[in-house]
Amino acid sequence: MKKKTLLPLIISGILIIIGKVGITDCNSRDFPIEGIGCWVQNNSSDNLLIYSDVFDWYIAHGNNLDNFINKKNKPLFMAFGGKDVDKLIATMKHYKSRIIGVVWDYEEKGTPKNVAEKNLRSAHAAAKQLGLLFGVVVKPDPGLSLKVNGISYADAASFSDFLMPMMYVQWYQMKKDKMEKLLEMQRSLTKLPIIAVIALETTMMKPPRKITPSEIVTIYKRLPVDAFCVWNVKNLSDEYIQALSNIKDPKLMHKYK
Repeated sequence: MKKKTLLPLIISGILIIIGKVGITDCNSRDFPIEGIGCWVQNNSSDNLLIYSDVFDWYIAHGNNLDNFINKKNKPLFMAFGGKDVDKLIATMKHYKSRIIGVVWDYEEKGTPKNVAEKNLRSAHAAAKQLGLLFGVVVKPDPGLSLKVNGISYADAASFSDFLMPMMYVQWYQMKKDKMEKLLEMQRSLTKLPIIAVIALETTMMKPPRKITPSEIVTIYKRLPVDAFCVWNVKNLSDEYIQALSNIKDPKLMHKYK
């Protein structure tokens, strides 16, 4: 009688353990290559549309994590800029209980390849010790990425779990074929998951260039990437949400193998 009573409890315990492992695996391995992320900044945290169901996960800068309210408790990455690897490691340790990973926006012009990779490998190793994913924001042209920032797509698997090229179509005369050519170059050099960053409005162009909701659909739909992330969302509107929903067909998105 006692055995019959204990058996369901034992089985339940096993199922609970399996369930926890499954959730952990999903968050740490499968998540970065699916869906659409929202990169939240200080100037966009009051736009309630950032909590739309179209977004599956979030990125917030380390200096904004305390202000960002993750209302739906979706997976959250911490973003970091600059080249201070010690500061990055200290910050990721501080927020490790709230995040599933780190994204280093490593845009340091004139950085030699050996310096960039030393910094990135140090941060990547620290993230692994903390059980965090680690991704790097890169220029979409692999040759320019290596020349300007010292970051090699070909070596990326040694210092990153995924790459986030800034696929700002505004930089390429709004041409989808240029996006596709860049992706061909990227895929030829790395087998890492690629999360394409979409900018609703560029800040480096003079004057800044916005992308319209219809352009998002025309250019980014069926683009063979593993996931998307939307940046500069302060002017996010219902029309943009609809456009993002339109490109979010998992059957059309590349599946990382």
